[in-house]
Amino acid sequence: MTPLFIAAASVFLTFRILEGGFALKPGQVDTNLSGRAIILAVASIAAGIFLVGPLAGIALVIGIAIHEYGHVAAFRAMGHTDARFRMIPFLGGVAISQQMPRDQLSDFYISIMGPGIMLAPLIISGVVAENMWQTSPNIAHFAQTMFIITGAINFFNLLPLWPLDGGRIIRTVTFGFWPGASPIITRIMAIGLAVWAFYTGRWLILVVAIFGFNSARQIKEINQQQPAMTGRQALFATVAYLCALGAHGLAGAPLIRSLLFPG
Repeated sequence: MTPLFIAAASVFLTFRILEGGFALKPGQVDTNLSGRAIILAVASIAAGIFLVGPLAGIALVIGIAIHEYGHVAAFRAMGHTDARFRMIPFLGGVAISQQMPRDQLSDFYISIMGPGIMLAPLIISGVVAENMWQTSPNIAHFAQTMFIITGAINFFNLLPLWPLDGGRIIRTVTFGFWPGASPIITRIMAIGLAVWAFYTGRWLILVVAIFGFNSARQIKEINQQQPAMTGRQALFATVAYLCALGAHGLAGAPLIRSLLFPG
């Protein structure tokens, strides 16, 4: 009963934290129902299946779609009437709003709720995988795949690299403690990732590292446009960030190890 209770509690907490972000209100654009968006979604499913196979590909696309919807729901809860998301074949997805969050606390909330909304599906898939091997092995296998992939993609997304969610989160959190730390942390992480990419021959990761290093220049400009969090808010945000990073890291550990330490 305990795992089921935890799963139910995670769903309840998700709805409470994102309260006001799920329903379309007057003036809000629809999320993902345009013809172009549907074509991109279908292409993303095809790309996922091409890259990692049918089972993992579908799990990957579902995970990305829920993740991006978490950002959209958070945008909406903060009053962004233009919030929507789009799937991007081979690259993942993006949540879109033309409005900048009004302050760094709102920015943190919007950034963390992509990985944050995935905690409930993560727990549910883990419970299903653990308890259905005897009765429904195919469902259990898919749930286990979803559990590992969901954990891994969100773990990497939470790394402190700009413009990933982790980089945005570190920007807002560190500004509450040490305003100049965000670009430094981002560049150190990018350099470390580049060294690792050279060592393992993962050249796509090298491109990500270079992009993250160059994009860190935007951090100072954005910080000047948003009021900072208080020290207490920054501390709470840091704890939430580390909990999300740890939960997704534990779930995705098998895939994370294989990607970071091939062979």
